[in-house]
Amino acid sequence: MIALPPVDGLFYTDDTEMMLGIVETLVACGKIDLSVLCHRFGLNYHPERGYGQGFGRIRSISSTG
Repeated sequence: MIALPPVDGLFYTDDTEMMLGIVETLVACGKIDLSVLCHRFGLNYHPERGYGQGFGRIRSISSTG
């Protein structure tokens, strides 16, 4: 996982958090592996980032994998 930056005065949205999950998956696998990607999305989830309703579905997939 990419090290979390200091949170004082720093805020980014769910789009950035999910992009980090994509990058982490590409670094780890050399390609997009959907099971790894969903797992990364679940690990990186922070509810205050403003995820849409559909993200709950990704979290349920990521918790089973």
